[in-house]
Order: sequence, then structure tokens, then C-alpha cells
Amino acid sequence: MRRLEPLRLELWPVFTEAGFSAPLVTAQTELSAPAYYLAVGDVMGYAIKRGKERGRWKIDRSRRR
Repeated sequence: MRRLEPLRLELWPVFTEAGFSAPLVTAQTELSAPAYYLAVGDVMGYAIKRGKERGRWKIDRSRRR
């Protein structure tokens, strides 16, 4: 992770709670979720309406800016 730190990437878990603010990757970053996205700039998401993740938000990979 320390090699990624100078890039100032945001670490987004695949599923988040509404209003989540992604931290920047640092050497001390711990990965606890099963999957993540690394992002720079605006991140779009959509609300999950069905299933066990209902009410959470998922990163929309199809929208790129």
C-alpha cells in the first residue's frame, strides 16, 4: 500500500453506507471488506433495492468521467 500512497487514491469498498466518505490509501490502510475499488475523482453509485445488501450503495463501474 505504501507504493500507492503518493498517487492519492481513494479506497472504496464495493458496498457502502449512504454518505460514506472514502479514505485515501496510506501505508497503514487495512483491508477488511471482501473487495475494493481504487478511484481518483468523482465516484458514482446507486442504491441497492433488493437482497441482503438492501439499503446500501454500490459503486457504478459503468459511469466513467
